[in-house]
Amino acid sequence: MSTFLGGHQLPDSTTISLEDIPFGCSKHQLEFDSILVYRDAENIKVCSAVCRHMGGHLSLAANSNSAVCPAHGWELDLPTMMYTNPRGNLDQTELPFEYIDNKIRVNTTSLNHLWPYGKQNRKQLLDGELTIEFWTHACCEIFAGSSRVITDPWLIGPAFSRGWWLKHKPPSGWLERLANADVIYISHNHSDHLNVHTLKLLAAANKSVRIVVPEFASGSVVRPLQRLGFDNIRLLPFGEWLQLSEDLQLLILEDAAGRDDSALLVDYKGHLILNVVDCANPNNLVLPESVDVLMSSFAGGASGFPVCWQEMYDLPTIKNMLKINRRSSLSRLKQIVRCCNPSIAVPFAGYFNESHPSDLAISKLNRKNTWTEFDQTIVTAARSTKIWHPHSESKLDIGKSLRESSIRSTRGRTGNLEEDHKFDIWTGEISRIAQTVPATDESLTYYFEWAGLRTPMLLHLIETDENFDIIVRERFINLETGVVTSAKPKVDFPYLRMRVRSDVFRWVMATGSPWEEMTIGFQAHFFRNPDEHNWTFWKHFQDNLPSSPPNFDSQTVPAS
Repeated sequence: MSTFLGGHQLPDSTTISLEDIPFGCSKHQLEFDSILVYRDAENIKVCSAVCRHMGGHLSLAANSNSAVCPAHGWELDLPTMMYTNPRGNLDQTELPFEYIDNKIRVNTTSLNHLWPYGKQNRKQLLDGELTIEFWTHACCEIFAGSSRVITDPWLIGPAFSRGWWLKHKPPSGWLERLANADVIYISHNHSDHLNVHTLKLLAAANKSVRIVVPEFASGSVVRPLQRLGFDNIRLLPFGEWLQLSEDLQLLILEDAAGRDDSALLVDYKGHLILNVVDCANPNNLVLPESVDVLMSSFAGGASGFPVCWQEMYDLPTIKNMLKINRRSSLSRLKQIVRCCNPSIAVPFAGYFNESHPSDLAISKLNRKNTWTEFDQTIVTAARSTKIWHPHSESKLDIGKSLRESSIRSTRGRTGNLEEDHKFDIWTGEISRIAQTVPATDESLTYYFEWAGLRTPMLLHLIETDENFDIIVRERFINLETGVVTSAKPKVDFPYLRMRVRSDVFRWVMATGSPWEEMTIGFQAHFFRNPDEHNWTFWKHFQDNLPSSPPNFDSQTVPAS
């Protein structure tokens, strides 16, 4: 028996002699994957050697029972099959096996699932019947017959508080077109995808436009949309088709990396568009054997780590980490391409700049992958795949491009927004809202009570001016008790120091925004001890904050 993954025939199981399994940890290479085995006097445990974070390959650590991912330092304790870095009770799925004579036979079908969701019978496309028009960043308009699907609309203002700025101009009349879409899909709650500035205007124009979002257990996407007043939100469970017309259906796939993220599969007359957006591990790489169009982020450089950790690492170390991150991003892209064999690939969701003058140093340091590197990765993974480089308002005719030897695309506009950002308008709004938060310890105490996390951790908060030089306020927050002090308490907890622009931090407090508005937005500098990612802390402050923002006028904790 065998299954297929990305066009490769894979065995449903693999057999390993016990003589080849030493006590302790070992790694075993399969034809297209590898597994890790832990063995002691009583037990054997087996798992995939793929890190659950972003699909990197775990390597055995010397002189320990752990495996480490070189991409971001995630560390797996093999005797327990739990990650010790990051902290937060993240497990690695074990592979079942059985003993046969002096061997074990490992069931690897969980690595090699067939695509379980099916697709329509393929029908011929007319010219212009199925097209993609690129707007900007991760936003595009998919025309499928008479239906229009628009993805992740960030079309005005900054994202991540004031750290990201659009690279391309959106099309003229974008708000009217957005308000009259048949469906708007929002992949996750990062503000370059769920952008409040854009969505406020949309809610005023048409609060009843149909919005389809993933059914995350945390409600991290639906809550902000409800707060903005939208009343036609469809929570779509993962793996459930949404039929929009006789020929058009949508499917949302979960990011198996353990974070609130998703991918979108559009099926029109059996022609498939797979938009994996920012997913590190879409559907655990269980994907259709072939798709017509793959849209994927590629640039990297979309995180505050490690560029905002210069108090933790020296510059050569940071540059090396950035290089590893960029390679990891392209490696992930290569894995996805080999799984779904796209006819056309589109570099997507990487078109932003750290344009604000205060972030010039970040912009220079935070190099991203280019179209050339994207192209080289695609050619290495699938030589027959065509590549479409989008510009604002350029349009890809999928039917023509599949039939002909070259991509059929309108030219589009290549202009950028550097001269049109109007920084003072947006930063002024942040400062105005920040001033609504009283500069008192009671407000800090109230905020962390509102946030609702109790965990053994010490947060060292240093609020600063624009240049991170002048200290506006310095406090310690014991997250186990919620106590705020000006002197460092004597506790044996993991320690996180955050030096953050005061107006941005207080804006985050006032609006109840996720903390990645500061971290991914390059608005803070960090130091931690021990040097381990605290998944519990960051997951809570990104996805699990209360649905209503704090009310500093009353400073009473609102019902969640």
